[in-house]
Amino acid sequence: MADKLVLVSGVSGYVASHIVKLLQESGYRVRGTVRSLKDAARIAPLTQLAKNPKHGLELVEADLVRDDGWDKAMEGVYAVMHTASPFPPIGADVKEEAIFRPAIEGTRRVLAAAANAGVKKVVVTSSIIAVVGKGGIVKGKKYNEEEWTDHTSEEVTVYGRSKTLAERAAWEFLDSQPEDKKFELSTVNPALVMGPPLMESHRSATSVGIMRDTLSNKPPFLPSINFPVCDVRDVALAHLKCLTNPGAVGKRHLISSGAIWFKGIHEIVGSEFNPQGCRITTRSLPNFLVRVAALFDQGVRMEVLPRLDEILELDTSRMTDVLGIKPTPMKSSLLDMAYAMMELGIVDKPAKYSGPKFSQY
Repeated sequence: MADKLVLVSGVSGYVASHIVKLLQESGYRVRGTVRSLKDAARIAPLTQLAKNPKHGLELVEADLVRDDGWDKAMEGVYAVMHTASPFPPIGADVKEEAIFRPAIEGTRRVLAAAANAGVKKVVVTSSIIAVVGKGGIVKGKKYNEEEWTDHTSEEVTVYGRSKTLAERAAWEFLDSQPEDKKFELSTVNPALVMGPPLMESHRSATSVGIMRDTLSNKPPFLPSINFPVCDVRDVALAHLKCLTNPGAVGKRHLISSGAIWFKGIHEIVGSEFNPQGCRITTRSLPNFLVRVAALFDQGVRMEVLPRLDEILELDTSRMTDVLGIKPTPMKSSLLDMAYAMMELGIVDKPAKYSGPKFSQY
């Protein structure tokens, strides 16, 4: 498989950069798409992701909302990792058009170009939000890859609808193709992705923002919400495994290392960094105050209120038994992420900084 050409869409993204690094270090030729080759500051770090790669990274211009560039991007490509998709800030009042067009139409555009070029394999980066995208989680139930979010529900966010419809669009597109244009399709559905960013530009990633707020003691009181999380390096590995494992073809794969309370994130990070000069709180916010805040804050109303005291359990047996991935320990994900952010200058180092420390980087 090595030396084959793999196209990674949205190559400068938080997850995509780890996929590129892993592919290059595994001997693949990698071509990545960016919206513009003129952004030198954003592009330069992409060429330094892998250590001593056999093949340098090739970059081409292609935008999810335009046809231009995609046919050329697919020339000679064996497999596509479609990672590009807009992710709005948590709680932002985002119009559907701004998200749906690149997410859904963009997925169809990329897959159509892949089919026309005779690409053999496609891996699409989806999300658990396309599996369970609203409150009302059944206690004790383990949700698996057979579940789909009801995108018509008013409880589902714009982002949740976009990811659900984009993944459905991928499977429907494949089903609509004649046999001579079909490719092998798999999806990767990660939980909240944590772990070390590779570039300073990843400061805009939503999960990086969550860690930045944690290190900055925001919020000062913590609502009783629980997150299934995963490590960005496990997500990248899942993409590679989907590329090489016949058992992954035609399947969805939930990626998670387990669930953790918001307070638990602060406890892990605080135990490491408060002795170094941070002031990370572990104080809880009573549920009745969350409900009051939800009256005035859309982000709290849509993202926090439906998940109060709920624990989402995921069946990750395909990740462990089929892809053979042993999840990175949650503590390693969180602390590696925090140290990487400090080393990249995304957050300031505390006064008594003793890093960097990485469990596996």
